[in-house]
Amino acid sequence: MSTCDELNSKNLEAQADCEMAAFLKAATELLGASGRHRAADTWRQTMESLDWPEEDYRKFFRFVSILAISQLVECRFGKRAASKRGNRDRTGWLPILQTAH
Repeated sequence: MSTCDELNSKNLEAQADCEMAAFLKAATELLGASGRHRAADTWRQTMESLDWPEEDYRKFFRFVSILAISQLVECRFGKRAASKRGNRDRTGWLPILQTAH
């Protein structure tokens, strides 16, 4: 089991750090190293824009990642490309996000 898997709900900062690290790994594969700063800003802004749950923060942070990567894909490939199933499969971002942890 990885350190991220062993975290409990009382250690929110560490949970957020683990999820953000996984997100940045996936985003870097999508955007390249030059897009890492924009990806980190998008993740933080997305997290700050949502209402926090009372429990299950790990799912919350994963939801933040999904919303943030969706925003980045939309900006990078345009709304039409991001919404087409075939194009989503070609970019490969969804499998990367799911396994980045």
